[in-house]
Amino acid sequence: MLSKLSSQSMSLILLGLVCISVDLAASESDTITYEPSFFAPYNPVTALDIVDRVPGFKLKRQGSSGFGEEEKVRGFGNNLSDVLINGKRPSTKSTPIEKILARYPAESVIRVDLIRGATGSLESSKASVVVNLTMDIQQGKGSIPWQASLSIEEGNITPSGNATYVVSSNNANYSIGIEREKYVYEFGGPQTISSLIGPDEYRDDDLYEVPDKWTFSADMERQIGSRDSFRINTQLTDNSYELDKDSARYPEGQLRADLEEQKTLNDSMEVELGGDYERKFSDTLRMKVIGLLNRKEADFSSTLTTLPDAGAGSLSDFSYESEEGESIIRFEVKWSGWQSHNLQYGLEVTENFLDSQSTFIYEDSTGSALIALPGGNARVEEFRAEVFISDSWTVSKKLTLDTGLAFEYSEIEQTGDTNLSRKFTYPKPFVTATFSPSEFTQWRFRLQREVGQLDFFEFVSSANLEDDDLNLGNPNLKPEQFWVLEFGFERRFGEIGVIEFMPFYHVIDDVEDLVPLGDTYEAPGNIGNGERWGFEAALTTALDVVGIKNGRLDIFYNWQDSSVEDPVTGEDRQLSDEAVWDVDISLRQDLASLRLSYGIGYVESDVTTRYGLDEIKTGTYVPGMTFFIEKSFAKDYKLRFDAMNVLNQGAHRERRVYDMSRASESILFTEKRVLDDETYFGISLSGTF
Repeated sequence: MLSKLSSQSMSLILLGLVCISVDLAASESDTITYEPSFFAPYNPVTALDIVDRVPGFKLKRQGSSGFGEEEKVRGFGNNLSDVLINGKRPSTKSTPIEKILARYPAESVIRVDLIRGATGSLESSKASVVVNLTMDIQQGKGSIPWQASLSIEEGNITPSGNATYVVSSNNANYSIGIEREKYVYEFGGPQTISSLIGPDEYRDDDLYEVPDKWTFSADMERQIGSRDSFRINTQLTDNSYELDKDSARYPEGQLRADLEEQKTLNDSMEVELGGDYERKFSDTLRMKVIGLLNRKEADFSSTLTTLPDAGAGSLSDFSYESEEGESIIRFEVKWSGWQSHNLQYGLEVTENFLDSQSTFIYEDSTGSALIALPGGNARVEEFRAEVFISDSWTVSKKLTLDTGLAFEYSEIEQTGDTNLSRKFTYPKPFVTATFSPSEFTQWRFRLQREVGQLDFFEFVSSANLEDDDLNLGNPNLKPEQFWVLEFGFERRFGEIGVIEFMPFYHVIDDVEDLVPLGDTYEAPGNIGNGERWGFEAALTTALDVVGIKNGRLDIFYNWQDSSVEDPVTGEDRQLSDEAVWDVDISLRQDLASLRLSYGIGYVESDVTTRYGLDEIKTGTYVPGMTFFIEKSFAKDYKLRFDAMNVLNQGAHRERRVYDMSRASESILFTEKRVLDDETYFGISLSGTF
């Protein structure tokens, strides 16, 4: 399959190379500037529409719906977005940058700068390519970017929408917004159990999933004279999630089904307050103080009811209540009084905590019992302080060198069922170099040590009712540390053409995975050192040469391999939950005379594998294809139709369970599950009042 996909991707890349124009776009070596007229054929409504059309740039998204598992980011300094607004990053961690951009009308963007490589002096120094939007909200003229949409699947029609009021008055910008995202998914499919210790079994699963989220936001930015400015960002999120699963199970030789019903509810409320104050002492010296406060409360419950054809049924009920929070204060000083240098130094202090209390009850015909769950009640706290210094040196017009060093001290304490306190120190040096031999060619290099952020829920035990298993917590978990080595090459051609290629190599200390606890249980832990290597490739090209006027092709392809010693078998294997390759292809054409655009997208990735003490889970994500068509009726209104999962594909999972340990190589049974999904549709109308 890999070779097949690779040949398909290479064919598309070769097609892009055929489309290369020899007419090179003039630009500065490190910065390419796009005026609003460049984006006019795309009929943008919001600033997000503009960023999505920047050639050779792919915005790092949390997810189109925002319901995916949140990536844990260590502190505020590591939460550096690859998009800046007027040279500044937002003082928030919980709000994805795409949500922020969608709140601003496209007409407020007066210039877009694509800054390649030399980003050390910016507020996004860890991103190798950064987009900076210069925005101007007209004084006294309020505007309301809005969108109303319908999601249609299996006869379920679900409304969503958002609106933000943006206005500028007395040297201050204000915005207040509301957003609702709700989706209804219905899918299912067969599952087969091949057992070596009992009868085989056939299962028919039906799933009903409903994520629903309300978000309220209010932001302010004010300039005080020519030297001082401050910003305040607030956000309140009310999130609910419901999953119902019905499973009819037919053991071999049994005519009537055993039934299982599982219901999962997860409700949470999150509030975040962030802000910063900046003081400009002179043209070469400025200081900024950043603060952030985040609190989240959640109620989770999962019940599993079994109704066998013969005999009594049972009920398993696992639930927990949790409160988690993060408080950050960061102090930055920037000085550019040394010719060709931009120095930055400062201090960041962070406090994180998680308080979780769980209950596990089992009930059958003999009565109910409270199941002891070791480590199910815990409070985890972390204090962390980091000092840092960096220098961005413009060696020449063609070469920029960024160097820096951070030193981190942290202390993690757990109380409750387990009492433990630990201390860590991590030096974190980095060096990046950008060499631009011409206006259309650039080479980039990065060597950096990074430290991952722990998920405190992995310190706390829980029950996995679906797989009849326990997810034990581990108070001895340590964060992964990475040495990251990257070499990047970029070549630009024509008006929008870009080819990028970046090999990378990672050395990983304290790899996080599942570790065996005796002969029976497993828990998240550190299994030793590992490594990861691969490359990222990207192509953006116009398609006029092949007869598609105003057509555009974007291809992003990643390939990687990895190595770590398995703690169960002692053999070398790949890292858990990492696909070897993935590809994202999109093609669009803009018919300016009709104010009409259409496009198709294709996404596919390799399987991922999870290694446990006595089982291996393999997930297969089959290809996904999308189609859209959108029509602009007036300057500020757009109607869009989307078709998702056009090929009616779903996801596959295989689970192999061994006798006591994978080291025995004795398989007890194998589960194979296929979840089929139908094509679903979306209709949206967006604009600006």
